[in-house]
Amino acid sequence: MAKFRKKRSKAMVRYRTRTVTKVRRVHVGRRRRHGRRRGRHGGGVRPLHLAVAGAGLGLLFGAKSPVKQLADLGGKIPGAKTFGTPAMAGIACLAIDKMVKPNKWLRLAGYAGIALAAVELGKQGSDFKFVGDDDLDGMDSDDVGDDDDGMVADVGDDDDD
Repeated sequence: MAKFRKKRSKAMVRYRTRTVTKVRRVHVGRRRRHGRRRGRHGGGVRPLHLAVAGAGLGLLFGAKSPVKQLADLGGKIPGAKTFGTPAMAGIACLAIDKMVKPNKWLRLAGYAGIALAAVELGKQGSDFKFVGDDDLDGMDSDDVGDDDDGMVADVGDDDDD
């Protein structure tokens, strides 16, 4: 009879692996040419979109509005008499964009409203007054604090001896 040898296992022998860490060398003479770019920023405001938003404000809140109720409601916004209804409606759109619901067209209408308010401010120049300011030109400084009975309130004066 022939002797059969027991077969040896052919499994590979595994040795412990060694991790090699590479040292990053910084060259002193070399300078980075481009700074790190964190993210892509928007390209800004397109002039055509801004013009469309401004035209929409002028159409909806102007004197010849197709929806008269919008022009009437826009007139109740504080500052509408001073800067104009379309300007204040645009600024209200910007406030809605920032605080309630972000929207590109609300933001653009807000920018157009700011521009319209600046135009109105520039037109009035040094004669600019907020509507509702009192005329204090003909009054003395003593008359400003008068009560209804004509007596000046002397608060803190000790010269009543």
